[in-house]
Amino acid sequence: MSVTYQKSGGAGINESSHYALHEPPPDGVSRAEVMAVLRAASHPALRTLEMTPLPADQCCDRFSYVVTITWKDGTSRTYESLDGVEQPPAFYRFLHHLP
Repeated sequence: MSVTYQKSGGAGINESSHYALHEPPPDGVSRAEVMAVLRAASHPALRTLEMTPLPADQCCDRFSYVVTITWKDGTSRTYESLDGVEQPPAFYRFLHHLP
């Protein structure tokens, strides 16, 4: 199982992290934090989550988020969001676990 997280926008922010059980943690992230991210990513609600579509106009230095979860069975899903776009609570609960 793995999670890839990208955050970009604002004033030139471009961050990317990869969390996986059998790989070294990202810089500044503990093994316990990696495990918390992977546990959160395994929540069944994330597989069927209905994300709000992003607007065509994505201006004004808002942060964008791209998260890809690959589960143990090999399936994966990518979620995209943007500051100011209301997404389901399960998505925000998951984002809360990312260091």
